[in-house]
Amino acid sequence: MYLDSTYIEKVPFATMQWIYPDGRKLELKNKAVPAHTAYDFQIGIAPAHVLRRNPEWKNWFNLTGQHETPAFHLLFAQADLPELVLQEGTYQLKITSLLLEKDSDVKPQLVLLGQVYGWAGTDYIRRDLLVPLFWGMPFALLIGLVGGVLTTLVAMLLPAIGVWYGGWMDNLIQRLTEVNMLLPSLPIAVLTNVLFGWNIWIILGIIIIFNAFGSPIKTLRSAFLQAKEAPYIETARSYGASDFRIITRYLIPRILPVLIPQLITQVPSFIFLEATLGFFNIKSNYPSWGRIIYEGLTRGALYGSPFWVLEPIFLLLLTSFAFAMLGNALERILNPRLIDNIPTTVALKNE
Repeated sequence: MYLDSTYIEKVPFATMQWIYPDGRKLELKNKAVPAHTAYDFQIGIAPAHVLRRNPEWKNWFNLTGQHETPAFHLLFAQADLPELVLQEGTYQLKITSLLLEKDSDVKPQLVLLGQVYGWAGTDYIRRDLLVPLFWGMPFALLIGLVGGVLTTLVAMLLPAIGVWYGGWMDNLIQRLTEVNMLLPSLPIAVLTNVLFGWNIWIILGIIIIFNAFGSPIKTLRSAFLQAKEAPYIETARSYGASDFRIITRYLIPRILPVLIPQLITQVPSFIFLEATLGFFNIKSNYPSWGRIIYEGLTRGALYGSPFWVLEPIFLLLLTSFAFAMLGNALERILNPRLIDNIPTTVALKNE
C-alpha cells in the first residue's frame, strides 16, 4: 500500500485494521506517514500475535526455519481450520489517520499483486518472469563460453609447455594440478565474496583459475605425450624449428580433436556455477537464472508458486543437455577412433 501525505511540519500517523468477510478483525502495525510512504503488509503483520489468537493455524504456518510461510497468507485464511483454506468474500481495510495540522491529509492507494500472469508468471512484485528468464540466457551463455574458453586455453598451454620441456617444469605443473584438485573451489569463492565483497566477475576469475589447474590438464597432457612421439615432430626439430613453432604449429593442432569437445563440455559446468553463485546471493548487475532461483526460494515460491523455481531449473537442464549432446557429436566427428569401439553385428546369410 502507498500512503501519500501532505503536511508542513508534523507528520501524520495512520492506524490500520484488516476486516475479514466473516467479520473478524486483524490489527496491523501502525505507522507514521511521511510523504510518499510504502506500507508492506509482510512487515505490518505480527504472525506470532495472530497465531496466539488462532492456534489451529500453527499446523500449516511455519514461523521459523529456512522456509518461513509468507505472513500475508494470514490475511486470507479461514479461521479454526488446521490447513490453509482461502476465505471467499469481501475484505475491508480500515485506515484511521491522525492529522496533527489543519491542512494535512493522507491519501492511501492499495495495490494487489497477483502471482500468476503471462506465460512465465510473475515474481513477488508483479514483474514478468519472462524478462529475467530471457535476459538470463545470454548472460549464462556468456559466462559458460568465457569460462570454458579461458579454462581450456590455460589447460592447453600449460601441459604443452610441460610436456615439451619436461623436467622440473613438467613436475611443477603436475604437482600444482594435484594440489588444486584437492581444494574446494566453490567454498573458497563464496568465502572470498563474504570476506572481501568482490563482484561476481572476480569470483568467476578465481574459479576459472582453480578449474584450469584441474582434470583438463591431466587429459590434455596424455594427448600431448602421444603427439610428441610423432615422426613429424622429430623432422621439425631436425630442420631447426623453434620450440614456440613446434608447440603452436605441430603439437596443439594435433590435439584439437580432443580439445574442442573438452571445451564444449566445460560450458555447462560454468553455467551451473553461475547459477550456484546466484543461489548463494552473490549479486550481479544482470538478471541470472541463479538469482531467480534464490529470490523464488526466499520469497515464498514453495508456498503456491513452484513455477518460479522450476522454470530456471528447466532452462539450466535443457541448456546443459544441449551442450552435452553437442560435445558428444563433436567427439564422434573429430575423433573417429571412438566409432571403432562401438560394437557392431554382422548378419550372415546362408546360401
